[in-house]
Amino acid sequence: MNPQSRRSIPWLISGILAALLLAPTMGHAQQKFIGFTAGATLSDVTNYYGGANTDSRWGGTASFIVGTKTYRQTAISLEPGWMQKGGGDLKADYLEVPIILSAAVRSGDGMMRYGFNTGIGIGFKLSCNDSSNLAFDPCKSMNDTDWFVPLGFRILRKVGSGGGLFGLDVRYAIPLDRSFDNSDIYTRPWSFRLIYLKGKGIQ
Repeated sequence: MNPQSRRSIPWLISGILAALLLAPTMGHAQQKFIGFTAGATLSDVTNYYGGANTDSRWGGTASFIVGTKTYRQTAISLEPGWMQKGGGDLKADYLEVPIILSAAVRSGDGMMRYGFNTGIGIGFKLSCNDSSNLAFDPCKSMNDTDWFVPLGFRILRKVGSGGGLFGLDVRYAIPLDRSFDNSDIYTRPWSFRLIYLKGKGIQ
């Protein structure tokens, strides 16, 4: 596959998912939900084969969630937020905009939700700094955009009488393209977040 065709794939996928998110779903038009997350990230920087990688680095993350129920156990959501990633002495801040497809099952008493999610996302670099003593600045060759496939799971518990859910969200971002110009080097971030959701679409 040539580079131009490969770059067009994320745009095509995100366009399809955005259309699904914005289109009204028959029988579930009012089953919308909102929420937010906050937590920590753990990431490193590695080459294509994983033979050379940096030490892992902790960072922070937070996001807003707006979504709609599509079928009985599935939903689609837009989850824009702030994400820190990098590795070793390199730290970068991104504005990420993932579109998430999720599926969940309830426990027998209806108090718990266990779900998996995936989708497509793009990150826009906000800032970058490197505290190493390298002869070159890696931030200058770090791409301004970063396409990825989020893959994760959520464990949620019903709280209060208003239909809210609170729990843990764990996610890994699979890189779709290299993170630096002219080199097969990628960032590999995990995120560990607390999450709160509220709305008819999660009942």
